[in-house]
Amino acid sequence: MPVKLIKPTTSVFSYDAKGGQLCVVSELKFYFNKGTHEFELDQNPHGEPNLTKMNNLRLSADAAEMEFDAVYRGKNTSFKLSSEYPVDKILYQTMAGIAGSGFAFRDDEHDSVELIFEKGALSRVQMHKYIDIQLAASLRIIREEGGFFLIKQKPYAKIPLNSVGADDKSIVSKADSETFRYSVDVQEYTWDILKRLINGNEP
Repeated sequence: MPVKLIKPTTSVFSYDAKGGQLCVVSELKFYFNKGTHEFELDQNPHGEPNLTKMNNLRLSADAAEMEFDAVYRGKNTSFKLSSEYPVDKILYQTMAGIAGSGFAFRDDEHDSVELIFEKGALSRVQMHKYIDIQLAASLRIIREEGGFFLIKQKPYAKIPLNSVGADDKSIVSKADSETFRYSVDVQEYTWDILKRLINGNEP
């Protein structure tokens, strides 16, 4: 059986409870299947998802490697994902452990979330809060030239930031003269993942 060794450079955590979607990218793309309560591998990451089951999923003791088998594009294939970055280790733990976590999407979660990482470093935070289908709040933070910027609309502003972190169910971004807090409305299971990813914690 051929083995594909994947060493990710781009990683993504994307969550939308109202849309019933939880997606993880660690170079390869994975979606949570609400029916089986497991993640599945997307065989068509740049188009309409075409999911296949992951079998024999194994996680190394330090969570730096995740291995599994799948029928991928018609062929039995073994995959080995290997990363030194804490964010990928957290994503591997999430995929390996979600089936036993009791996780389910909830109706009272109002934020959709996308976190993007390049070579283990946070590069983008995007959040949208919808209340009764109306956009109530949003957050956009980007990394450029080694620094973070908060992007505001109406009026447009691009505010240099000294730090970005997660604390007390909020994303906290600090500029020279002001601190910005965005309250995140997701369930505790999801918040714990977000907090560890944003703060760069080891799994």
